[in-house]
Order: sequence, then structure tokens, then C-alpha cells
Amino acid sequence: MAKTLYDYWFVQFDFPDADGKLYKTSGGKMVWNTELKRDIPEGWRVGTLNSIGDIIGGSTPSKAIDENFCFGDGTPWITPKDLSNNKGKKYITRGEFDVTERGLKEASLKIMPVGTVLLSSRAPIGYLAIARTDVTTNQGFKSFVPKKGFSSEYVYYTIQNHIPEIEANSSGSTFKEVSTSTLRTIKTILPNDEVLSSFYNKIKPIFKKQDYVELENIELTLLRDWLLPMLMNGQVKIQD
Repeated sequence: MAKTLYDYWFVQFDFPDADGKLYKTSGGKMVWNTELKRDIPEGWRVGTLNSIGDIIGGSTPSKAIDENFCFGDGTPWITPKDLSNNKGKKYITRGEFDVTERGLKEASLKIMPVGTVLLSSRAPIGYLAIARTDVTTNQGFKSFVPKKGFSSEYVYYTIQNHIPEIEANSSGSTFKEVSTSTLRTIKTILPNDEVLSSFYNKIKPIFKKQDYVELENIELTLLRDWLLPMLMNGQVKIQD
């Protein structure tokens, strides 16, 4: 439903106008844009992907030093493998490992805030997730910290919409990778503030519900993993 809403508003340009009518369908004014070589709604602009978010890379502290990593009590450190294990979910809290203060300093890692949109930029390109907490990542990411006026939800779907173009502009002999400089050249439409605000108000309850369901599923999975071994060895019995 959320992706369908995004497509209606920002791909087909049928967002509600001032009278509540579908903009393009009801004859809303469209203007030819020479950069995109297509019509876009009047008052909208064209920018690049770094217009909607600050793009931040990651790195890896030395794995030869145990003190660089910890489990559950440091800063979450996300890898593409973690996003692969997170498939089907829009949010991520942490990965397999956290990094310690020592690890953060050694690798000059930047801590990114809640709501950052993580994009795996190699091996493979295109995994996406929204950070549920402050996180950092390894070098397999280009993460977007949403700029003022752009919600995490809008940034998430805009990047997702550009994945085919991002993949087409990747390079590398061993494996494909997309650079920050390349992402900064990919053009995207920039809606006006009123439409962005209206979209956020519509989409936020949907994402909030999904976040709740994802967290609930995590808790149920942990309960299952704890309970099943106890049932199998007879420590716990189910009452009739």
C-alpha cells in the first residue's frame, strides 16, 4: 500500500491537489523539464540523490583486534550480510556485531542517526533498510541521512525507485560497486514542500504499524527459539 501510494504521487503525479482531486488526471499543469526530458508538475524541481540526503560511507575496524567489536552493548555496525538476513523488513536495529569506542575511532566511523536510509552499494547493490537506532556501517554501504523536508520514508522509496539506474551506473571488475560521486550524478524529482508534508502525514502511520509488526515478530522469534528446545527436552509441557 505504501509503495503504491508513492508511485501514484511521485511517478504518476496523481497526488491530491488543493481540491482533493488527482493532480495529473484532473488536468493539473505539467511543465516540460529539459534535464529529465519529460513533463513534471508545475513548481517541482530536479536535483540529484544527494539533494534528498547526505551520503555517508562506512568502514571496517581491524578484525584482528578483538577490542574493536562487541555484542549488543556498542554501536550497531551493519553489513550487507545483515541486510540480507533482514530481507522483507523495512527497519533494522543492529547486525551481527557492534563496534566499540575503540573500533569507532580506529576506523573513523561516523555514527548515523535514527531514520538514516541504508543502501548496500556492493555485493550486492540495492538492499535497503531504515535505521531504527543510531548505527554505523562497513564499507559496503552508501547511507542517506535525510535532509530537512525529506522524510525517511520518502528517501527510502525514492532510492528504491532509482535502483535500476544505480545498478546500471555501477562499476568494478571483481564485483559491481556504486560510488558516492556516481550517486551524486543521478537525477531525481524534488516535489514541493506541501506535497512532501502531505505524503509524510499519509505514509507515517503505515510505516509505524510495519515497525510495530516487525518488532513483534522479532520478539516472537526469540520466544520460539527459547521455547522449542525446552519443549523438546521435556523441561516445558503444553497443558491440554
